[in-house]
Amino acid sequence: MENELFILTFGTCMFLLLGWGFRSLTAEEWQIVLAAPKAKVTAHEWRGTNYTYYGVFQALAFVVSAALLAVMVSALDAPFFPAATFVLIGSLALLCFSAATLLARLVEKKKYTFTIGGAFFTGLLAAPWLIEAINKMAATAGKPPIPLMPLLAAGAVAYAIGEGLGRLACISFGCCYGKPVSSLHPAFQRLFRRHNFVFHGKTKKIAYEAGLDRTGVVPIQAVTSTFLVLTGLAGIYLFLNSRYSSAFLLAVASTQAWRYVSEMLRADNRGAGRISAYQVMSLIAIAYAFGLWAVLPNDSGMTSHIAVGIRRLWDPASILILQASGIAVFLYTGRSRVTEACLTFHVRQDRI
Repeated sequence: MENELFILTFGTCMFLLLGWGFRSLTAEEWQIVLAAPKAKVTAHEWRGTNYTYYGVFQALAFVVSAALLAVMVSALDAPFFPAATFVLIGSLALLCFSAATLLARLVEKKKYTFTIGGAFFTGLLAAPWLIEAINKMAATAGKPPIPLMPLLAAGAVAYAIGEGLGRLACISFGCCYGKPVSSLHPAFQRLFRRHNFVFHGKTKKIAYEAGLDRTGVVPIQAVTSTFLVLTGLAGIYLFLNSRYSSAFLLAVASTQAWRYVSEMLRADNRGAGRISAYQVMSLIAIAYAFGLWAVLPNDSGMTSHIAVGIRRLWDPASILILQASGIAVFLYTGRSRVTEACLTFHVRQDRI
């Protein structure tokens, strides 16, 4: 019963946040969270650096998914080596954030952009080998190994939740946007005529890249968020019921199949060609996941206890690590490289 209660509580919190984001984040005021002066231009004016809600929601998504990963791994009925889990999370985060920038530059030919699809693809390819390397170091130190398939399952499920929540960042920044409803087949027009996004603000990406601000577009970010969070919740259920291979395969196959399909409804730049490089990556990821599913042991004899996982996470060191990670993600992804601010400061004479 505790598993179902955890999933119900967690899912309710997620969908309350998503529902608010779908209603609010297309507005102009939900793009820039703060502006910091960088250089003085005139006696009274400064050039400023913008920090965005994109970074806020990316940081939130990272912290939630990392915490969920730590809870799920800690819930396993296995010898627990906390340092190994955080080393793994940190290594994968560094690798994936590097890949998010590099692959976006290679595919989209743009310097100041990110790709979550490319980051996940890189992380999925590297994760089994990174876990094996950490297990060898743990064995040298006399520490217990990390169970491979349960950890891959936990990582895939946490990714689904993290990307689902992270799509709020895309709504706030106006990126990863859908096609205009008017350009769709009549059947899709009827579907999205009442349920669409209209973005406001000339600094949103949909405005300066495609000129589609104040135009009804497919709410692809919202559809993606909903689908991925539902997938993640189903994956948590399978994981907590010791069906680790099923949880892993469901999370990877569903998220990557949806990535392939959803790009057909997107209007942003996805690189050259009718089939984007990200769609190719998604198909390779599905094949790779099936290969891992076929050759790796399921560890079905292990059980999970969610209460144990939550208790193990609830300690000062874990909380401080998550907070520091969230701040680092915000500073890295939130600093806008395509917008700037002009700032002036003055004294309120009526309050002297």
